[in-house]
Amino acid sequence: MKRLKYIILIFIVSSILLEAKFDDDYYLKLNKSFEIFGEVYRKLSENYVMEIDPELLMEEGIQGMLLGLDPYTSFYSESESDDIDIITDGSYVGIGITISYMDSMLTVIGIRDGYSAQKSGLRIGDRIYMADTTVVLNKTSDEFRKFTRGKPGTFLDLKVLRDGIKDTFSFRIERQEIKVKNVTISTILSDSVGYIKVDRFSRFTDQEIRSALYELKQNKNLKSLILDLRDNPGGLLEAAISTCEIFIPQNNVIVSTKGRNENEIRTYRTIIQPVDTVIPLAVLINEGSASASEIVAGAIQDLDRGIIIGQKSFGKGLVQSVYNLPYNSAIKITTSKYYIPSGRCIQKLNFEKGRNKGLNLHYDSVYYTRNGRPVLESNGIIPDSIIKSEEPSQFIIDLLNKNIIFKFANIFSTNYDKVPELPNETLLKSFRDYINSINYKYQSELEARLDTLYQIVSKENYNKKLQKDLMDFAKRIKKEQKDIIAENTEELIKILTKEIRSRFVSEEQISREQLNNDIILKTSISLLEKKNYNKILNIKSLTQN
Repeated sequence: MKRLKYIILIFIVSSILLEAKFDDDYYLKLNKSFEIFGEVYRKLSENYVMEIDPELLMEEGIQGMLLGLDPYTSFYSESESDDIDIITDGSYVGIGITISYMDSMLTVIGIRDGYSAQKSGLRIGDRIYMADTTVVLNKTSDEFRKFTRGKPGTFLDLKVLRDGIKDTFSFRIERQEIKVKNVTISTILSDSVGYIKVDRFSRFTDQEIRSALYELKQNKNLKSLILDLRDNPGGLLEAAISTCEIFIPQNNVIVSTKGRNENEIRTYRTIIQPVDTVIPLAVLINEGSASASEIVAGAIQDLDRGIIIGQKSFGKGLVQSVYNLPYNSAIKITTSKYYIPSGRCIQKLNFEKGRNKGLNLHYDSVYYTRNGRPVLESNGIIPDSIIKSEEPSQFIIDLLNKNIIFKFANIFSTNYDKVPELPNETLLKSFRDYINSINYKYQSELEARLDTLYQIVSKENYNKKLQKDLMDFAKRIKKEQKDIIAENTEELIKILTKEIRSRFVSEEQISREQLNNDIILKTSISLLEKKNYNKILNIKSLTQN
């Protein structure tokens, strides 16, 4: 017995010594690396052939460190601290516009409802020429940010160019605290189906959903609810959990997180009283639904609280934590993986490269929902009912990619003070005249491939007959083609009308109008009917057992 105790004691002491040695080795490497990095930074700053901005050099060094990690671990400099505010609080100081770099100029592509930019008369399509006294040609959106940020109540002077008008427009726009809406639409569809569109998960998302749901419940005929998380990139883990608490009974596991230490698992359960645990619920997702959106959709699916409809989600099963750094900078670090109630992790991207070992999981492992329905791991959230959205034609995609519809709407809208009401034929003729004026030529995929083939044949000096045959074939293809605008009339009218209307009416109004043509939404309403709903959730078979 004494011998056994002696052996156990030796084992324990050896383990402690080994662990201590491991710690010593790790921290020796850590300190050594700090010293080398600091010395390299100092030598470069002092001795490089040209003067280097020390802050820029350090930021590039940090970005280099993060480059080999997963894409969600990010550094935020002092100038980017507003991005963290948007992620956490859903607010920032600005004028309420979204801009994009287009044709060497910063162009307004979105205007937030109710804020100073909209009230001042700024329009989508306006191109920013000057901010205060600085010409901002060829500036990036990040470089422009320093002009829009500042203290609430201060003013930004802008000069913009508007297509079709020679003179610049001058605007004096007040900086405000911009509250980014999490719930952008809340309405009743078909007299009895509630609809809530959630665009992101920040600190107040659950409050906005609760408020919207309480309002919808004032309609006594409310029979079911659609929670739309399509193109919702996620946000805070806590916001996802508190959203689930609205629909799921208390003391249910929503998500578990597992970090660097495999023995440390943190489990999050529903704690507070839910609003409604029985109303038939459909959650809409697509490939743009990620992170917190997938936690909500996954918990609803695993607990059989509702049905998931749409396309497979993005597949991000990693959790990030934000750490504040000196001088108002911050770093967002992937600290753990999350597991939804069935025990699965839906992370589908594999980052096992070099130092990124351990982020990938086994693909297609089968788990089961509370009602015994099979679900897969490591593949995003696969909907219970997969419905493909209407894909635009290649012609429309080409027009969108080249910003031709956007630019046409800018010019067309210049002549109107309010939404023009014109016959479709007039609109199409104007568009046809516009693409002719800019010499736009649509080239189909087949034509593009024939061109490539012809260039290869010419370059490789094949015989002239083969070259002629290819040219003749290309000409025959062109003859077979019908009027491309006539072929896409219905789709073109819809997208042109929407783009023109966006110059005159609010984002919310445009979004509400699009609900009428949403095939996935229409299908969801039918799937929420009791017979279809119970069948998907396997409720009938459960009651029979």
